[in-house]
Amino acid sequence: MKKLMKVLPLIVVASLSACDIAHQYPVDTLFCFDTVVTVKTTEYSGLMYSVHVQEGTCNIIKEIDAIADAYKPRDVACIYDLNNTNERIEVNEALYRLLSSALSTKEKLPYFNPFIGSLSNKWKESLNKKEQLSDSVIDEELLKMNNTSLNLEKTDDGHYFAQRIGEGLIDVGAIAKGFALDECEAYLYRNAEPDYEYMVDAGSSSILLGRNRGDSTYFKVKIKDLSTPTYLHLKECFIATSGTSEQGVTIDGTTYSHIISPLTGSAINTFDSVIVISELKEGYGLFTDALSTSFMMNTLEEVKELEKSTGVNVILIKDDNIVYKSESLELF
Repeated sequence: MKKLMKVLPLIVVASLSACDIAHQYPVDTLFCFDTVVTVKTTEYSGLMYSVHVQEGTCNIIKEIDAIADAYKPRDVACIYDLNNTNERIEVNEALYRLLSSALSTKEKLPYFNPFIGSLSNKWKESLNKKEQLSDSVIDEELLKMNNTSLNLEKTDDGHYFAQRIGEGLIDVGAIAKGFALDECEAYLYRNAEPDYEYMVDAGSSSILLGRNRGDSTYFKVKIKDLSTPTYLHLKECFIATSGTSEQGVTIDGTTYSHIISPLTGSAINTFDSVIVISELKEGYGLFTDALSTSFMMNTLEEVKELEKSTGVNVILIKDDNIVYKSESLELF
């Protein structure tokens, strides 16, 4: 949820296909969402077609990065603009849908709240000084967050409007990359031919693994920071990770992170890192992102309950060891 580059516990170490690729395929590297985003595609009907679809995918990522920005103005209406006024402002359709998804996710997951921005910023400032945030500030920020709402409006003539009500700041950092992956997957599904292969890696914290040619091929994904080298063999899925290894701050023996509970205001997490894997279902890029954040604060029993009800696969890591994984996941 912060404007910091995240180094998280996954690395995609395989190329796009286990098959030999005769021609060069497009690879684009973007700096979006305050991390490096890599888009790789290949298609066997012609390179120019691949370049066209690659460009369209990159444009989607750039657009979502812009509208989700809470820290500076962009050329399009974005979260920053909503956070600097309580006036009703016109937004584009993508931001309208992102905000609608944020509100619906808030209803499903108690540990996700899009109005946590101000509290997150206070924690960031405090941890940068190696200090714990005071209880009085936490209580003040929780009150501010819980008294903030968002009005969304779609007019009959096709315009979209949003209005923040209250003093809490909107922060969609926990779901923006997942939303972008949903948009990319939908675009590729509509435009790509059946043998088109693709992967979008948003700094290893949000990954879209598309088709790999042939039923037996997969992407080899390494889980970082374990005492033993460990891999997953995956394809056609969303992967989301959250972790504290690069952003945790230890004060008096207690580690605090950038992932803040909207229920208690605490910056102490249950697990060191979480990996969530889901099928390529509509909206599950965003939801998988939100789950990975939520699971950092959930108890093990809560994780198991949500794992069962949502159909995702989960890996939980503590002290450089896997403390829980879904039964259907095979490790190598």
